[in-house]
Amino acid sequence: MAWIDLGMALGFWALWLVLRRGGKPLAQVWQDRRVLGARFFAFTMALSLSLQIDPFAARLDDAVGIRNVSWVLGYVFAIGAVYAGIVSVTAVDARATPRWLTGFTFALVGFLIALTPALAGLPEELHNELPRSLWTLVMREALYVYLLCISSIGFTSFARWQLREKLPGAKLRNWLMLYGFAAGFGFCLFRGTASVIVYANPNWMWYDTATTVSSIMLFSCMTALTLGLAPVSWLRTPVRVILYFKQRIALRDLEILRVRLMRHTGALPWAQPTRTERWFRVPYALYCTLIDILDRRTLLLGEYARAEGAVQDGYPQWFGELENLPETEDWIVLVRHFQRVARNLDKGYGNG
Repeated sequence: MAWIDLGMALGFWALWLVLRRGGKPLAQVWQDRRVLGARFFAFTMALSLSLQIDPFAARLDDAVGIRNVSWVLGYVFAIGAVYAGIVSVTAVDARATPRWLTGFTFALVGFLIALTPALAGLPEELHNELPRSLWTLVMREALYVYLLCISSIGFTSFARWQLREKLPGAKLRNWLMLYGFAAGFGFCLFRGTASVIVYANPNWMWYDTATTVSSIMLFSCMTALTLGLAPVSWLRTPVRVILYFKQRIALRDLEILRVRLMRHTGALPWAQPTRTERWFRVPYALYCTLIDILDRRTLLLGEYARAEGAVQDGYPQWFGELENLPETEDWIVLVRHFQRVARNLDKGYGNG
């Protein structure tokens, strides 16, 4: 699908322009593997994807006078791009790029260049179709094996960082990168298998479906990686939306617990957050509901102490969870604790 190829190329050109405009001066960029790798990744991937847009690729081959040369150029730039990306990723932990990967990269580039004469002797083949000749199959399978290695390294790195990440924006970026590498891994497996099947059976009935599905997988991979490498400002709006809905869910859970506590404590002499505040001032409403629950808990604790530990009729059987609060002054931790209590109300803690 040429429009998918065009969309991916434009996305990486936009990312490269954004990365190039901001940040450190050029002299400092050359000393920072993270920034240099990200910029080089965006630029070379944009070149690679542009060379794989079928109308443009065919015109390039005609202009150069060598059939299928756009395959070699596009794949060489793709290899350079993903290698630069992994250099940037490993630089985050101040680790060196694996030597075997560097050797694999140079060997693969040399192998692709050596295939140029064989490819030039073949009829022109389109990039967005599955290969039907031996040499294009060999070239693609070699690239897919390389990308599987890259995807594995990238996924494990971001999975490790996600476990210790606390900032919402950084967590969203990590999730995007994790999805991008996972989608890339899946694309390579699916496209590599489909390519072998098509070469063995050129009249394969699922050819068109396999082409479409693999193109969509690649598009989702590239989109996730583009957004994951984008500046933090690009992620502020989705982060705010995600936080809003998480807070609304927490408020709903705490309301369930507050209503259940009201059966035992009755009404308290202060106003509750209004409906408008519950929708448009969610953190404030959440904080007020938390304080209300803590006060009702104190009332129940006093009744329990006066009863000398005896569980009275109508006393909530699930109050044991309310007794043990986390030893913290962080109200967010308390909200999460009461969320768990509220959700456990549906798991057999009685009808009190």
